[in-house]
Amino acid sequence: MNGDFQVGDMVELKSGSPTMTIERFDTIGGQPSAWCTWFVGAQRNDAEFPLSSLQKIIPSVGSAPSNPPGF
Repeated sequence: MNGDFQVGDMVELKSGSPTMTIERFDTIGGQPSAWCTWFVGAQRNDAEFPLSSLQKIIPSVGSAPSNPPGF
């Protein structure tokens, strides 16, 4: 039902979106869906999306978060 997705995966909408984390699976109109959480600043957001609209984000090997200049 959940395809290649698992709870905790980092995903984004295929059309573009902030990075989101899958919290749980459900259905929308009988179709598989995922409840996702993301942050805008300190504000937590969540919503349900059809699995067909999501794609996994695979971090690059050796990638690290970059710091702004001066940090």
